[in-house]
Amino acid sequence: MMAQNGILPNFTRPLLAAKRFPLALLCAVAAAFVVLVDEHDWQIVGLPDSVFWSKHAAEIFATLVAGYFLFVSVHLLIEFGQRYIGLAVAILGLALLGCLLAFSQHGLFFAMPGTLLLAMAAPFLPLQASNAVVWNCNHQALIGGFFSLLAGFLLTMAVYILYWVLRELFDIPRLDFIFSDVPAMAFCILAGWLTLGFMPSRQSAIAEMRPGRAVAFIASYILVPFIIIYTLVLYAYAAKIAAAGELPRGVLVNIVGWFIGAGIATYLVAYPLRDEGPVWVRLFQRWFFPAVILPSGLLLWSISIRIADKGLTESRYAVVAFGLWALAMALLFSIRTASSIRWLPASLSVILLLASFGPWGAEQLSVRSQFHRMESWLIENGLLVEGKARIGAATLSRGDVLVLQDYADFLIKRGEAARMQVWFEGSAMTPDFSDAAATAKSFGLE
Repeated sequence: MMAQNGILPNFTRPLLAAKRFPLALLCAVAAAFVVLVDEHDWQIVGLPDSVFWSKHAAEIFATLVAGYFLFVSVHLLIEFGQRYIGLAVAILGLALLGCLLAFSQHGLFFAMPGTLLLAMAAPFLPLQASNAVVWNCNHQALIGGFFSLLAGFLLTMAVYILYWVLRELFDIPRLDFIFSDVPAMAFCILAGWLTLGFMPSRQSAIAEMRPGRAVAFIASYILVPFIIIYTLVLYAYAAKIAAAGELPRGVLVNIVGWFIGAGIATYLVAYPLRDEGPVWVRLFQRWFFPAVILPSGLLLWSISIRIADKGLTESRYAVVAFGLWALAMALLFSIRTASSIRWLPASLSVILLLASFGPWGAEQLSVRSQFHRMESWLIENGLLVEGKARIGAATLSRGDVLVLQDYADFLIKRGEAARMQVWFEGSAMTPDFSDAAATAKSFGLE
């Protein structure tokens, strides 16, 4: 029988959460296990050795976190009556995560937030769900997730304090494993399990937005005024650089990125107050997205300058994708003010998941960009002529050698060292691409 409406009954019935989301809970337990195996160097029959875990624990952990949110999405789709879509999402999602784990570890760090946003939007995409239903379900889940993480934090601190008291009073031996094992179990297992208890059901998908007094107060008197002032500061800076004919500073990427992210989060939190809140909240809800158009342009302009100077990396790719998404959403919500808020997480989820793989993805585009920059740098410094390496053909400063090592390190860490092999075909020596320093030595540089 499904849990009753509201947060408290779901929270007090963890067995029901385990029954609703068994695969998501299994991912949470497995994530804790990965942390414990990596920390303790356990040798378990049938499992890889400690060297494997030290190299791949982070990627496996990220895969399990993404799997947790993927299975939440699938179970919610099925519960909301979209069985076949849910099964399709499960098959495609598992195939994607498996490929990323095997071939593109950096893509996993796009897939993790992508699957989280998918869980926020997936149950409502095939349905004509009202904004009230979307807001209520996500409000319930996010508030539940926050308190679940808080519970994990409090449990961790309680164990730490008890350990300290016992050490002081009874001089018990040091138990360093507490500092890794307790957080792993508290945040992965306990918080992951409790969060599942807050997941909405069809019965809890009510069509009336009910923000609590605390949420309304924080949104009206802290978040919205902060974003309004932040907006005015950014527009003043835009006027300043326009008057002076300056290019935007590199730090603007972080400043504008945080503004857009915090602004959209505030817009969603304050959404129930758009008609009945204080006047400044109603004005904010009406004019926030039109006001985002200029900062989005500044963000894209600023990151384009950095890419032109340093080339593309996964983090710069993420900024470009985020800037384009923000600009698209700003235009959409400015032109069609009645657009459903479900498209905010849904569209960003699609972008992040697409960015995680393929020749258009963040890793492959970044690898190609840095490889071509490395090739141009070698030609410019006389170390590459007609596509062939000229070993020891130039004497470079230590700074120049570090530049070469940075390029090499980028490719090696992404398993793309073989791209450099073509430069040494026909050479009498065998190049060593085991690390950046060895790669520099292969070009005759120390």
